[in-house]
Amino acid sequence: MINNEKILAECENLVNVGETFKLRIKGYSMLPLLGRGDDNVVVRRISPSEPIEVGAIALFRAHDRHLVAHRIRHIDGNKI
Repeated sequence: MINNEKILAECENLVNVGETFKLRIKGYSMLPLLGRGDDNVVVRRISPSEPIEVGAIALFRAHDRHLVAHRIRHIDGNKI
């Protein structure tokens, strides 16, 4: 079995070199849109000139290093 940290590190590497890939979403924070166990999101790096929009899904590392995906609900200047 592959360690989750190795998988997440490879995901970061893929994003950093401009690759796209799919991740399965689990959890309940984005129901009913996503999270029923069979949902996937396409992960890609955005360019600095590409606008971040309400409704988009952001994938990021939390302070505890877990990978987190959340739908953007509000943008206030530089705060999402």
